[in-house]
Amino acid sequence: MNAISAAKTKKPILLVDDDDIDVMSLERQFKKLAITNPLVRKKNGIEAINYLHDEGLEIEFAAILVDINMPKKNGLEFLSDLRRELPDKARNVYIFTTSDSLAEQSTAEALHVSGFVYKQDIAQGLKGINFDD
Repeated sequence: MNAISAAKTKKPILLVDDDDIDVMSLERQFKKLAITNPLVRKKNGIEAINYLHDEGLEIEFAAILVDINMPKKNGLEFLSDLRRELPDKARNVYIFTTSDSLAEQSTAEALHVSGFVYKQDIAQGLKGINFDD
């Protein structure tokens, strides 16, 4: 299997983030770290939960990266809905954030996130995630 066909068989990563600059930074780090999983982006929690109920229902994601601060439905509200409505999709969920709020971290941990990727050091956060499972 060549590199191109191997990339096509990788599970996608769902990114839920409204900030175009942060998304470009993440894509740059994916390239540097040779993370070749396809990236599916939704700009808020409403788009993401609707997507997962519809066309994303049958997709197995390598990971879901969720920003906390977004319009319409924030990341913590999305996580709560995800755990309640689609518990099978709620594995390998990581918070992708600049926030160092202990209250937000505590809420995210109570929702059983797998970890945190801080936007200030994306590369370090991504190194701890296995996108191949």
